[in-house]
Amino acid sequence: MNYKTIIIILILFISCKQNKPEIKSEHISSDNTVIINKEYTEIIKQNNEFKLSCAKPENYNHVKLTDKILHLEIVEPINYEVNKIEQLNGYYKVLLKNEQFYYKVTNVDDKLGVTYWENISNNKTNEDLSFYAIENLKLKSASLKKEDCSSDENNSSLDSNSQNNIPQEWDGDYYLKIKVESIQSDDQIDMAYFININKNNAILSISCTNPNEIYCEGEYSLSQKDEFIHLIHTGETGICTSNIEDSSFDIKKEGTQYYIRSKRFIDYEWHKLNKK
Repeated sequence: MNYKTIIIILILFISCKQNKPEIKSEHISSDNTVIINKEYTEIIKQNNEFKLSCAKPENYNHVKLTDKILHLEIVEPINYEVNKIEQLNGYYKVLLKNEQFYYKVTNVDDKLGVTYWENISNNKTNEDLSFYAIENLKLKSASLKKEDCSSDENNSSLDSNSQNNIPQEWDGDYYLKIKVESIQSDDQIDMAYFININKNNAILSISCTNPNEIYCEGEYSLSQKDEFIHLIHTGETGICTSNIEDSSFDIKKEGTQYYIRSKRFIDYEWHKLNKK
């Protein structure tokens, strides 16, 4: 092989090396947040900001996850047996034994230690049972603001001019039996509501075959809103959801007939309410 041939081969080699397409390795994001063996407190997101709910601290909803048990106090304290926890691309999948749903846990704020617990049932998100939560160890240092409980977003505006001015004609005992969606499944179940209104406040009692389905019993404040009165759980008694709108009722009167509506019901429509 002569000198010219060697030069040609070297030029071709260098040219091929320079023209070879660069293969970049694809970066696959991974959620490195360890979610087990931690305790959490449910929080809310209002106006793109994480906040504490309007409930009193002793009534905050709590979560604890181990490799064996998922403990929830979102509505009623209940323990679910963990089948397995899968770490997938960007989230954890918490599968529960003998349940039709699972939780998809996503880290949404590393600094604050906030995760979103998305309840998935039949490949659909159940927003009523999904929530944001913050690690208890980071809760104090996070210095979260309190939820604006008077915002229209929560349908909880209590006009001082409308409070404590409920006409006496509203006083009495009310009764309703209606179907609601189970908090433990997608089934519809029968629920009986007993409401006593007396001197500008109300007491709610609930009857159901499964006591784990009962929540938000206790005292409610009243306010006048146009043609109806609005009942809001005060948080003083009973275990209740932190979402004020979901735990409220509206009652109106047309002629001699009373009607009630609530987001707890299957539909947000007016239903006949019996008054004793």
